[in-house]
Amino acid sequence: VVVVLVVVVLVVVMLVVVVLVVVMLVFVVVFVVIFSGFQVERNMKKFVECNSAEMCLEAFKQFFDASPFPVSISEVSAEDEPTVYINPAFTALTGYDFADIVGKNCRILQGQQERQAGSAMIRSAIRKREVAQTELLNYRKDGSSFWNFVRVMPLDTQCTDRQYMLGFQIDITAVVNPRVALEY
Repeated sequence: VVVVLVVVVLVVVMLVVVVLVVVMLVFVVVFVVIFSGFQVERNMKKFVECNSAEMCLEAFKQFFDASPFPVSISEVSAEDEPTVYINPAFTALTGYDFADIVGKNCRILQGQQERQAGSAMIRSAIRKREVAQTELLNYRKDGSSFWNFVRVMPLDTQCTDRQYMLGFQIDITAVVNPRVALEY
């Protein structure tokens, strides 16, 4: 009986250690995303000097194509805030390529879960042209779900009356699933 208890305790300890390591790794990645977002936010005004919205958007595309983090740009001055750009990392995370999502609102990632608490926060930030971040349950093109840490911020193009929002995404499923399991 003692041996069984010792084995059970060791297994539980090992599982806790594994979960803690995964949580720490994801927090490091989330910190990097947030820090990168602040860096991008601070340098955005300096990055693009252009004469048209198309030139601004093209400059942003070149900048974000190389990002290892999933990025999307939406034109929030247009009806229903259509997506005008996604980078390759966005496609790798969601399975949606540019043809699938261009002209559509990124909320398609939420599937039938559009009434999440974080959705209202994102909508408010877009409406007010503010920075916001939240966790959302999203769905890939193949229907599989993932928890998405989303950070949105306005892009200041200063060259057009069009207004854009930048969205960073990161898959935090490994952190959220153990946390959700512990809540029940």
